[in-house]
Amino acid sequence: MPATAVRKLGNSALWRANAIVFVGGGCTMVLELIAGRLMAPYIGVSLYTWTSIIGVVLAGISLGNYLGGRLADRHARPVVLGAVFLAAGVASLAILPGIVLLSKTPLPTSLHLMNRSLLYSALIFFVPTTVLGMITPLVIKLTLQDLGKTGNVVGTIYAVSTVGAIVGTFATGFWLVSWFGTRTIVWLVAVVLIGLGVISGGMWKGGRQSAAAMGVLVIFALSLSFKGSFDAPFLRESNYYAIGVYDWLDPESNRQLRVLKLDRLDHSFADPKDPTFLYYDYEQIFAQLAAYQARKDPEVSALFVGGGGYTLPRYMEVVYPRSTLDVVEIDPAVTETAYEQLGLPADTRVRTFNMDARFFFTSRQARGEDQPKYDLVFADAFNDYSVPYHLTTVEFHRMVKEVMADGGFYLLNVIDDYQKGRFLASFAQTLRQVFPTVFLAAPQGWLGGTGAGTYVLVATDREYNLGEWLVSPAAPGLERMELEVIPPDKLAERIEQNRGIVLTDNFVPVDNMVSFLFAHR
Repeated sequence: MPATAVRKLGNSALWRANAIVFVGGGCTMVLELIAGRLMAPYIGVSLYTWTSIIGVVLAGISLGNYLGGRLADRHARPVVLGAVFLAAGVASLAILPGIVLLSKTPLPTSLHLMNRSLLYSALIFFVPTTVLGMITPLVIKLTLQDLGKTGNVVGTIYAVSTVGAIVGTFATGFWLVSWFGTRTIVWLVAVVLIGLGVISGGMWKGGRQSAAAMGVLVIFALSLSFKGSFDAPFLRESNYYAIGVYDWLDPESNRQLRVLKLDRLDHSFADPKDPTFLYYDYEQIFAQLAAYQARKDPEVSALFVGGGGYTLPRYMEVVYPRSTLDVVEIDPAVTETAYEQLGLPADTRVRTFNMDARFFFTSRQARGEDQPKYDLVFADAFNDYSVPYHLTTVEFHRMVKEVMADGGFYLLNVIDDYQKGRFLASFAQTLRQVFPTVFLAAPQGWLGGTGAGTYVLVATDREYNLGEWLVSPAAPGLERMELEVIPPDKLAERIEQNRGIVLTDNFVPVDNMVSFLFAHR
């Protein structure tokens, strides 16, 4: 006669167990997906961020499975399952104050980005995922009636739990974040888990378990009074960024500027009343080279890879009224913010394509029709916390070259340490595989300094008299910037000294190259 387990769930059918693990698996993946968005304003979104989150969540689930199995062998009762759900709900709620606390806790600036990402992820997400991992072993123990059917029951429950995780993944990535935002999702997960705890544990029937459930509900109710303290410190949240906008008085120019913040980076400084104001040095270098090109042809055409605050497109629209200006910005919410908050006029001539830059280029090729060629291509999609690596490779640069007019310029802002940075050297080396002329520009005095800086790489298909460019008049509306330029031959020496490599779609370790910059920030 086969050994049997005590029938702890009364007359509940297997579907009830499946429903429980389906929701549990879905909640686990919801928390994992929003973890990246919750951490982005503090440590950025890099390979290290997602590696840490995935590793921590898997470690939590593994430990939870082990602890849940031990607990199931000793105390396999519905009320225990309910208590685990209640604990998971409380642990999920603790994510929000945990993030606020960690964001205000100073850590050593020397702590490597990899270690910082792992530490933040573990402190915030390890406990909730561990408790959630305890659910499945308890449900299996409570559901088994006949050890002769163990394989069927266990296989079905794990399969349904995985399906729940898949549904949670798609729902979060495709809809929930854009509908509700990450912080509201945390509250919703907590509500679902606490509700399941009350239902699965029969905690409405009275007794000590009912008192425990009421205690958790009181904790949840009290936490609602502090909900405002956990609200996002930014304007809106999209599928790509945490988007913030704030006002700032620039002490140097005495201008009231509007600052666009994407995740943890102050991305753009705009004067909504004066589109000719450019705050960043690299933007002024872009403008100076654009002026050099526009003197040959006022009907200059430009493509911007990355829209951000639209500061340079706004500038060029005003100073070159006969220009053609196209922007490829992956995030529609960023474009909407530029219209609503940063002075981009509703009747602008700037055309925006809300898509990934590589898809923009491949879709042009797929259409097979004659497409406009650009005199200038500006790449402003790189920062030191999250580098879109697929826009740094030799394959991408070949796509850019295909859309450039003869004698055009491809300009990229790169953040790195000029003296020893491998990313800058590798970026330049990769460009050299596609363009015969590559040089580097920076404000006077920057190239002799140490630490992180923003530099401009310039690539073109022709040889140019760099001295002529250096002494050319200032860009319209700007003072002429004194520049230092590293010509192609000197740049090759720097590339060799800093061990620059060719970045390809198959090998592009840019996150590892820029990780040390985190300490400088």
